[in-house]
Amino acid sequence: MTLLLIAALFITACSSDDETVSTEENNNALQYTKTTITIDEVTSDFQLYEYQNSGRLFKITQYADLGYSTSEAFFEGDNRFPYRIVRSEYNQNQESIIRSDYFIELADNKLVLTDSQSPVVMEILFTGKYIDSELFSVTETGFERETIFTRNSDNNLINQTEGNELDITYSDFDTNHFKDPLGGAVSETNHILYALLDLEESKNTPLTSEAFGVSQTTELIYDGDYVVGYIEYDGSTEILLEHTYE
Repeated sequence: MTLLLIAALFITACSSDDETVSTEENNNALQYTKTTITIDEVTSDFQLYEYQNSGRLFKITQYADLGYSTSEAFFEGDNRFPYRIVRSEYNQNQESIIRSDYFIELADNKLVLTDSQSPVVMEILFTGKYIDSELFSVTETGFERETIFTRNSDNNLINQTEGNELDITYSDFDTNHFKDPLGGAVSETNHILYALLDLEESKNTPLTSEAFGVSQTTELIYDGDYVVGYIEYDGSTEILLEHTYE
């Protein structure tokens, strides 16, 4: 069964259904598989998720104008976390280059990712399925950048900081639908990497973000319990992203 966006869908940021949809693991839920993007009536691929027979996510492809990139996780047996994640870039001639090759170690509630292609090391602290912080460092220069994710008692992301440079507050959580695969109002993070690590920033999708005194609300599109797309703008140009589930 494939769930697709159709033109007649009603665009709204609120659900007409008063029942709360559980966003915890649901064996009957459809799996998100891809997103397309439409700009000026031209539609192209944006992102693709691939799963093992067990249902575990192992590969994410992101598309660009002149090629695409893949992030692929490698597992040992039924271990929750992969031992390796490789990110490769491909040009129009299918020529590829490995951009990062992370080897992963688990110590208590911390994942340490060491890149064999560069002097980059990432340390991710987590509680259960949720990310608490990410420390990005470059061993050759001593550069460090820490991103901290703060959640409320419902495990919804309410604040995201990066040192003194970034401070984002989140609110208006969508508890009536399954999560938006692209994160809704969550600012750009290592979302692809987190997904392959089976980690999340928030239990429910935040619809509103506020940073530097500016508040923005994400305009989601729904079909039943699912977020099937959303609209954003580049100046006056409307950008439509549409999700597919199977």
